[in-house]
Amino acid sequence: LISGMELVLSVCATRLVRGRKITWVRWVGVLVVTLGIILVGVFDTNNVAGGETNDESTVNKQIIGILLILGQSVMSVIQDLTEEVFMQETAFPPPLLVGMEGAYGIVIALILYFP
Repeated sequence: LISGMELVLSVCATRLVRGRKITWVRWVGVLVVTLGIILVGVFDTNNVAGGETNDESTVNKQIIGILLILGQSVMSVIQDLTEEVFMQETAFPPPLLVGMEGAYGIVIALILYFP
């Protein structure tokens, strides 16, 4: 679900933000993946696995999980687009960019995990 969602969002963001042309074959692939994501989401919220009852709290937890996956996918696409801009439009050496990404990740994780 996560990789499919990232693929769809990445192609859409590349078209909208970067202005790249996407071939019709890739749009067909995005459509197939999107239909697969929708089917998985609908069947997952309607059919609870493991013999659990389909009560309101279980459905709410599933919806929260889907929203968290969507949020993670959006953040990953933003990160990928930012990396692409830095790599193509500036003179950043790749090792410096990877090091900065790791340093920022550690700082943000420390702030979130140890308030």
